[in-house]
Order: sequence, then structure tokens, then C-alpha cells
Amino acid sequence: MRPAYSLRQWMGLVIQLGLGGLFVYAGVAKWLDPLRFASSLLGYQLFPMGLIDWLVPLFPWVEIMLGMAMMLGVMPRFTGAMVGGLLVVFTALVSHAYANQLVIDCGCFGAPRPVDAQKIIENVAMIGAAWAWWREWVTPVSVWSWARGLRRQG
Repeated sequence: MRPAYSLRQWMGLVIQLGLGGLFVYAGVAKWLDPLRFASSLLGYQLFPMGLIDWLVPLFPWVEIMLGMAMMLGVMPRFTGAMVGGLLVVFTALVSHAYANQLVIDCGCFGAPRPVDAQKIIENVAMIGAAWAWWREWVTPVSVWSWARGLRRQG
């Protein structure tokens, strides 16, 4: 018999796999095309070149590691806080570009994407999901506990 999961656990699983997967995808896209990522950062007109030189090789790995931790349910309070915090920073950057009418690529997922109000709304929704996961309004599901449940069935 399969373990019965509550709606909160299913919502937690959807958030952790969805948001975690987005972070992994975004990190891999930046890692595969560092020149586009650097160009996107330059477009915001906020970062000195020295910081961009530091962010371009490091930041994709931060996103990948946080995304993997979220997907696996590792340290959910810490991971949720870090993902939510980064999303707040991303939203502030996109809002800055939108308010200043900068015609730039947001630098989010590798493919060119203009900065617009829709991107801000998407980010706010992701902040809400990370907040719910961090506050445990939805229940994070650890891969380890899920695997333990499957072993007990066998």
C-alpha cells in the first residue's frame, strides 16, 4: 500500500520539485552560456565589472546547489530562506530594470527574455511559494522519508 500523503505534502512536493527544478535549470543555462549571463548582468547597469567577473563562474553553481537541495528536501528551512532571498533580489533587479525602462535580457534562464511586468508577477508568485515552503504552510517532503516509506511497503 502506498503511503497516504496530505494535500500539504503534495503541495510541498510540487513547490520543491517545481521551484528547485527551475533553479537547477536556470543555473545550468547560465553555466552553459557564461557570456550571455555576463551580458545580462551588465545590462542592469548596477554591477561593477569586478563583481561580474566573480559572479559569472560562481553564481550558476549556487543556483544549481540550492535547486538540488530544494528538490531533495535537504534542510528545508535554510534552503527555502535562501531560495526566497535570492528571488527577492532577482525581483528587485527586474523591478529596477522595468522602472528605468531598460531594454535588456533578464538573464533568468539562458534564452533571451525581456524584462516586463509579467516577469515581476512570476517572481512574486515564486517568492510566495518559497515563503509557504519555508514557513511549512506546505509540508516539505524529504526524499529520504519518501524512500523509507517505499521500503516499508516492500
